[in-house]
Amino acid sequence: MTFNLVVGATLAVLVAVTTASRFGQLKSSLTKNGQTTPFVDVGPQNVKEDAYYMWQCMMASMAEYKVQKEASEVAAEMGLSNKADQDYVCYTDLGCFYKNGTLSSMNKLPHNTKTVFYLWTFADQQNPQVLDWKKPATISNSLFRADRPTVVMIHGFANDVNTVWVPDIKAAVFRGHPRGVNFIYVDWGRGASGPDYWQAASNTQVAGAQVAKLICTINNVKHTRSSSFQLIGFSLGAHVSGFTGYRLATYGHARVGKITALDPAGPMFENVHPDARLSPDDADFVQAFHVNGATLTFGGFGLYSRVGHIDFYPNGGRYQPGCPHAIIGAIGDLWNFNFTNMPDSVACNHGRAIDLGVASVDQNCVFASHACRNHSDYRDAKCFTQQKGTMGLFANNVASDDQQFLITRGTSGRFCGRVVKMTFKFTLLQLPTSGSFFLTLVDKFGNEENVGQIVKDESMPPGGALMRVILSEGKVGDLLAAKIRYEPERGILWDSSDTVKVNSIRLTSQESDKTGQTQPNTKMASVHWAIQPVLALFVASSVLLTGAVERSPPSFVVDLDKPAYERWNSVIDANPDLGRDAPEIFKILTGNINMSNDTWGILFLMAEKIHKRLPAPFKEELQGMADRAKMPISLITLINLAYDLTAHCTSVVSTDANGTIWHGRNLDYNATTYLEKYTVHVDFKRGGKVAYSGVTFAGFAGMLTAIKPHAFTFSSNERDVGSFLENLLEMMDPNSKFLMVLIREVLEEAKNFREAISKFSLARMPAAIYVILGGLSNNEGVVLTRNRTHVIHEFAINMQSDRWYVLQTNHDPWLGDPWYDNRRYTVYSTVMSASHPEAIRTWIRNSTELIPPPPVRASASNVVGRFGTFAAVLIVLSRNL
Repeated sequence: MTFNLVVGATLAVLVAVTTASRFGQLKSSLTKNGQTTPFVDVGPQNVKEDAYYMWQCMMASMAEYKVQKEASEVAAEMGLSNKADQDYVCYTDLGCFYKNGTLSSMNKLPHNTKTVFYLWTFADQQNPQVLDWKKPATISNSLFRADRPTVVMIHGFANDVNTVWVPDIKAAVFRGHPRGVNFIYVDWGRGASGPDYWQAASNTQVAGAQVAKLICTINNVKHTRSSSFQLIGFSLGAHVSGFTGYRLATYGHARVGKITALDPAGPMFENVHPDARLSPDDADFVQAFHVNGATLTFGGFGLYSRVGHIDFYPNGGRYQPGCPHAIIGAIGDLWNFNFTNMPDSVACNHGRAIDLGVASVDQNCVFASHACRNHSDYRDAKCFTQQKGTMGLFANNVASDDQQFLITRGTSGRFCGRVVKMTFKFTLLQLPTSGSFFLTLVDKFGNEENVGQIVKDESMPPGGALMRVILSEGKVGDLLAAKIRYEPERGILWDSSDTVKVNSIRLTSQESDKTGQTQPNTKMASVHWAIQPVLALFVASSVLLTGAVERSPPSFVVDLDKPAYERWNSVIDANPDLGRDAPEIFKILTGNINMSNDTWGILFLMAEKIHKRLPAPFKEELQGMADRAKMPISLITLINLAYDLTAHCTSVVSTDANGTIWHGRNLDYNATTYLEKYTVHVDFKRGGKVAYSGVTFAGFAGMLTAIKPHAFTFSSNERDVGSFLENLLEMMDPNSKFLMVLIREVLEEAKNFREAISKFSLARMPAAIYVILGGLSNNEGVVLTRNRTHVIHEFAINMQSDRWYVLQTNHDPWLGDPWYDNRRYTVYSTVMSASHPEAIRTWIRNSTELIPPPPVRASASNVVGRFGTFAAVLIVLSRNL
């Protein structure tokens, strides 16, 4: 990355100093009398408190690491690197560890972890013996038996031998080896202690070397082989296992036979070289359970990337059923560490790896999996015939080229069940409909098992089929019947049919295949209305809002022939409160981040520097706005940069029956009052003619919704990757082009849909976004998924494949929208067409309560029948403009 050295170094130092001060306060709060807060787990409440403590430590370390890394890069480019920094450290008998070695990406040397090894054997499962690789007599005089396999358990961050789950895992190891086993628990708690997660992550190297030394000594004293050892590593302990395998090779010994990684730690190990984390090269066979692979900001401790010969992803591998979800929203809460739901979420989701490992030892609990590309395909039963695996601590598996997906239950003590594929086939006489299915299984003795909801708001096409993988608890014996309850989907402009006509239902388990034929045209009663969540984002008329009156935003002209300093005068004059409300607007646009005065100071300094390097005419336009509104130039600049940091939107491009491209967009924010007040429609004119138009906010020189007549339409959606802090630092790169600038440049220069795609594809930007474009002809509609440097995915209308619309929110289309995005609030809705620029319409949404619409199904039924429900809203609206 090339920075302006002086500006970059100054800002990096300011950010580093302020951030270090903030996190220094946190670290102080996480210590007592200069000592790390002790971990003595005696019950569930301590588990929750420790999980919250661990998450705070990780967040602090990760933020501090990122800021210091940026500052170090700038200093290095200026030749200011501290040559006195130590580049390596050596420990007697363990070897040397280098900053530019295995964990060069971490830039921190490991400390001596002073690890303690506890041995339990079949002969004495209560009283552990302490093994010391420096004292071979402790091994030769122990109860260790060379004719038994050896299981080595390695804990994670902020754990030790007193951690609450140690007795459970110990009991599971002995249950899994009824003929006897050597169970060694690795207590590297001094090296894994908080609050410095960064240091603990680096210490995994030394802990791994110490485990390797123990194995070498046991091999020499007891004449065992490395292949008889199985390592089980939880969280950071998984990477300790990996470094054990690496060090065994350097010490002249063979790799261990097996490594089982229980939710290997993600922070600082995601997207690094395999040598810097657990990898398949570290043992004869490596298997991993991924249970909490979400981002750290959203309570994810685990690593989502593959690390083994076979990798299991129960329930998708990010969150687990029955666990509360972590608080989500603004990454700006990083500055306050106020995440009240985090203890429950972290303790449950990340700790579920231990629970599943323990449960897998039960002979009546089999976690069957299937190789699949993603969890969505697995859920839809597209992989039921693919390679099977078994997720278990001591299961014997073979390598899998694909991820292994499975589903588990969320009930404590009984996580497994019978995996069943259900196939519904619908009759040709059925009307197009959508809805939900609820399942109850019945055996020949009349016993029932309520499986619950298995299909939610799915399309049920005439003559089509719907498949789903479900998990039966196994309460019923030989299956006699399946009771299905159907709930029709209720939308804004339509009602799904109260009747679904099912031709057959087939249940296929791994043990048997049962088929039940229903009576033709069977009716299943509707129970209650359910408002469909996605369609609620897009309404066709403001009369659908309680107490709402249709209201368009005020219109203004920005004369491009005028001096840039004066162009926005009429907009600013019509909004006299802008200077007063600007700080609140910025907070809303960036996710209501609660920032300290120090943070505001840093942002203002950065904004002032950024304004000075803005190209013409934007530098002059912003200065004119600021002077007219009597507000600091830093604040108006921040507002114009806000969309590069975070935002929420919904966009759809569709083709109507006449081949016309229509482009719709919602600008979605929870706090709508301020943004509604400052929403404006602007016509940019040159020589008295409209060059391009769009919807924006007073004080914002760019446009998030725009149309170039008879050329193309545009909207941009924030892509929900990266962090506020990362995007902020990326803005300092002079090669990055701000969204405000890029949009206006493309509208000025691109002559058609294809040129717009090209220009939006090539520019470097501070943040990842989705660019949604509509053109003039049938197939001219596309969603470009971008990272900061280039397009990584393109999803376009293709009428030949009957894909007549594309839809985008703020999440990658191949992943689907996450559970927490159930948006209901919108500032404005716009519908436009480049072919009919005069038809652009925008509605300001002045209420947040959605109510059922008036009966308009008759006018929409033909559209729904041909195209489907969601896009019918846009098409019906566009035809009635």
